[in-house]
Amino acid sequence: MSTTTDSAPVPETLGAQLVASATRCGARPAYRFGRAELTYAELLQRAGGVAAGLRARGVDPGDRVVIELPKSLDMVIAVYAVLFAGAAYVPLDPHAPAGRRARVLASAAARVHVHNSATATATARTGESEFWSIAADDWQERATPVDRAAPDLDAYVLFTSGSSGEPKGIVHTHASALACARMMAAHAGLNATDRLSGIPPLFFDMSTFDLFASDTVGALTVLFSEAHLRAPASMTALLETEAISVCYATPTSLQQALDHGGLAQRDLTALRRLIYAGEPMPVVALNRLIELLRDDAVVTNAYGPTETNVSHMYDLPPGEPWPQSDVPIGPPCPGVAARIESPDDTGAGELLIAGATLMRGYLDDPERTTAATIEREGARWYRSGDRVRRNDRGAYRYLGRLDRQVKLRGVRIELAEVEAAVCSLPGVALASAYVLRGEAAQPAGLRAAVLFDDTASSTGDDDLDNLLIALRDLLPAAAVPQALEAVTSLPLTASGKVDHAAFATLRHDS
Repeated sequence: MSTTTDSAPVPETLGAQLVASATRCGARPAYRFGRAELTYAELLQRAGGVAAGLRARGVDPGDRVVIELPKSLDMVIAVYAVLFAGAAYVPLDPHAPAGRRARVLASAAARVHVHNSATATATARTGESEFWSIAADDWQERATPVDRAAPDLDAYVLFTSGSSGEPKGIVHTHASALACARMMAAHAGLNATDRLSGIPPLFFDMSTFDLFASDTVGALTVLFSEAHLRAPASMTALLETEAISVCYATPTSLQQALDHGGLAQRDLTALRRLIYAGEPMPVVALNRLIELLRDDAVVTNAYGPTETNVSHMYDLPPGEPWPQSDVPIGPPCPGVAARIESPDDTGAGELLIAGATLMRGYLDDPERTTAATIEREGARWYRSGDRVRRNDRGAYRYLGRLDRQVKLRGVRIELAEVEAAVCSLPGVALASAYVLRGEAAQPAGLRAAVLFDDTASSTGDDDLDNLLIALRDLLPAAAVPQALEAVTSLPLTASGKVDHAAFATLRHDS
């Protein structure tokens, strides 16, 4: 085991990191939700109690445990309980459509499925998982945890959109999660006096910063409820009243705070670091934000696919409007290597990423893992599918996707998954999904064209509305098209497949 300069062991698992923080600053608040809070010592003991319950239910190192809980202190306790048990947590969106939830549960093959009274009735029993509906008394059990994890054991599995129509599970280890948490904490200059905004839901990869980066320094994370996120004015009020000093959010949520949350009327003097990620930030909105922040506040553009955690960060000059049409994603972070695989001499090409933050692979899918990664010069590189160019200062600029993946409101969506869902519905022969773009080339809305087959009794607006209703049971909310349109034909390639690029171009030009 490596050591620090004062010979104190360096924590090598996420649970060991919590133990170190609780030892150093156990009385300090670790998480707050509403009027309730957990100190580091309380979190450690209560996670230990739930971990004992998991072990009693047969959870062993290497197993998976589904967590289907709303944003709460109990959710944090459950995460650390699973990690101490040596298992990997699999977040499940309590509001996900029944069809998608069932597919995730089947893929996860979890030993135990943790939920509470608020989520128990919404969940269909799937597979062999034992359902543990944790009661209030269970959450209060306390025990000194035994850390059964190891650096190379899986820590969590996040499911994202898959081009085949099936969600794919991305597996990260304790080592990759810790590497990212420490790197981001160092970049943001986190310290024990910081208050972080716990905005992203657990099933979104940005949540790992709020969970694990704060623990590296003993900072406080204020959890934002789902109600806060649905009401931008409520979210901005919490930013002010909790004196949040480090905010990590998507550009979409920040723009909603600007447009509908009265952010300009809030006192943001405590906010010293604003990090955004998940999608490009429109420069007009970015500069509106910069005007509201104190002069020394730093705005950071963070980039990284779920497969690599955050790999690049770019700090904008404090207190100055950004003069260009886009913001670089920045140079590779410490411990991360990047290279461009270019098919020509333009200098632009696919971004390849290697380093300690890289995923172990896709859950139970070695073929997909092999296709997404390559071995080169003694390192394993992830093929991001993002097209970039490096400037003369070493910063990378994002130029778009090489495939048909898009990001809407920070959520990664495979257009092929949308099309597969549409085509699975009765009466549909072919479909083509596309994104209409608004100002500054920002996605304005997801749409899909539908070609009905000969069995369709009609193709009117009511039929399209019925298809949209059915899609809500098959796709996550962000992937449900805002509108469907019936078409009489779709352009085809020479091989007889739908020419999606040609159709999207046609719609953008029309």
